[in-house]
Amino acid sequence: MKKLSTLELVIVGFILLFICLVISIIGHSLFNINTDFLTAGATLFAAVVAMLLFEDWRDQHKVTLMDAFHLDLRENSDVLFKTYLKILPKVMSFNGSSAQGALNILDDLKYDLSDFNDNLQSLNKVIIDYQIFTMNLESTHLIKGQLEDIERIQSLIEATIAAFVAFHYSPNPDAFIQVLYSSFVRQGKIDTFISTIKNFIDIDTRKFYMDYLNKKGQ
Repeated sequence: MKKLSTLELVIVGFILLFICLVISIIGHSLFNINTDFLTAGATLFAAVVAMLLFEDWRDQHKVTLMDAFHLDLRENSDVLFKTYLKILPKVMSFNGSSAQGALNILDDLKYDLSDFNDNLQSLNKVIIDYQIFTMNLESTHLIKGQLEDIERIQSLIEATIAAFVAFHYSPNPDAFIQVLYSSFVRQGKIDTFISTIKNFIDIDTRKFYMDYLNKKGQ
């Protein structure tokens, strides 16, 4: 954040005092009004400093909230990634298993898949809250770029949630197993999804954070 130095504050103070002195002289000469320009200058100076401090406080509050959102995003993505790592080897074991063995694996996966869906929902909620927060920041090219990235990630998460719900409630266990294996192993869709989410949260948001601080500090 840009803060005024002592020299800058002194210069502002002298300018305000000069303005008040000029107004005082004009008022006395033209309207025979006696004014205390020192008191008026001190009052104006205090008002300007208060305004600058208020603006700095608002900026600091925005950065604090941004820190909290980014931490929340990282924590949620880490939980999602850990659940994915629990599911992946089980899904890979479908390959070469008997029909009954596959059903046993599917039954074992039930709670992990439920956790994965809950993790997606939780992450999506944080993304939406972060999107609302970012929309209320000042409108700059940097902010607009971040909003575009958020919208892209949110759409990806919601599409994954919808697909997950669709095949999670499939009445055909064999078809469900095939979709799981294809998504997690053969086509690697979930792996690509997880990598995209991790890159956005671990890399893109950090770069945005540093760029935002640098812009505010100019």
